[in-house]
Amino acid sequence: MLLQHSYVADSPEDVQRAAEELNRFYCYFGAWFKNERPVDQGLIAPLTEDEIKAHPFYSPEAMQRDLVIAQAPGVIERLKKYQDLGYDEYAFWIDSSMSFERKKASLERFITEVMPAFA
Repeated sequence: MLLQHSYVADSPEDVQRAAEELNRFYCYFGAWFKNERPVDQGLIAPLTEDEIKAHPFYSPEAMQRDLVIAQAPGVIERLKKYQDLGYDEYAFWIDSSMSFERKKASLERFITEVMPAFA
């Protein structure tokens, strides 16, 4: 099984927006995980935009390269490559700082546009 943050976009602009949102999510997760910021009442102290832009591992470009963020044909192509490597289960990791509506729309596109390619 492969578990990976995934987003099925409806346009190239939506791909970029998702990459930026996951960039921000990972920057905050990394800061929390490495205990780099104080946490008060369950909330981590804010990162600056410069800190987010400066992180080399979590740039929007890295998110698009390393995660499954694409329109449906690109997601299918990526998952077929994983299938060729021997993965026979895929877990669509949806938890992020995206809005519920964006996550729901992505999951609906995954179900209707991506899953049929693996039936």
